[in-house]
Amino acid sequence: MSSEPRSLPDPPSDGITSISYLPNQQSNSSILAATSWDGGLRVYDTTAMTSVVARNMESGPLMSLAASKDGSVYTGGLDGSVRKFDITTNKPTLVGKHAGKKDATSGQNCVSCLSPLSPPLVASASWDGRVHVWDVRCSSSSTPASSFDLPGKAFSMDSCDEKLVVATAGRRTVLLDVRRDGEVVEVEEVMERESSLKYQTRVVRFFPNGTWNRAR
Repeated sequence: MSSEPRSLPDPPSDGITSISYLPNQQSNSSILAATSWDGGLRVYDTTAMTSVVARNMESGPLMSLAASKDGSVYTGGLDGSVRKFDITTNKPTLVGKHAGKKDATSGQNCVSCLSPLSPPLVASASWDGRVHVWDVRCSSSSTPASSFDLPGKAFSMDSCDEKLVVATAGRRTVLLDVRRDGEVVEVEEVMERESSLKYQTRVVRFFPNGTWNRAR
């Protein structure tokens, strides 16, 4: 196998903000999704070295993405919008919007983090200091299935089973439990604490066993 770096076709015209392989339970996935400041979602086959999809999501700059086990890709925009993209139909759908701040044009509602939960749920966290959990089956409604107020702007988020961990401004880390009973979804705080690290936490991730770690 060659160790030489290879360039994928049709690169974005501006900086990449998020990148993720689509989960594949049968084998290692070669389908890679990326979002960028130019507002485009791009999907590549890294084995064939081909571009599968290049689509403007009509959200302005895209700041985050999440790949679900059902093959869908979710994007978070600087305008506060969360959109679902179906690769098979090449069709985007508006899931909902963060609207915690009135002046959305300033980016205060930017969706900085997205994490898939058990279908049909996906979580978004924003610079408006809120976590929303969306039921993507209710795309005609702009109301999240459940919400939670964070201690500050969200900078990083990860999910494991029905748990969420969020790193926020002020060096805070919040652990949340997402519970679903039929059509009712509730988000409960398990723990909140200040990081022992000297600087702001920029990345937080779960280990496969459900414990979590953070990095500056």
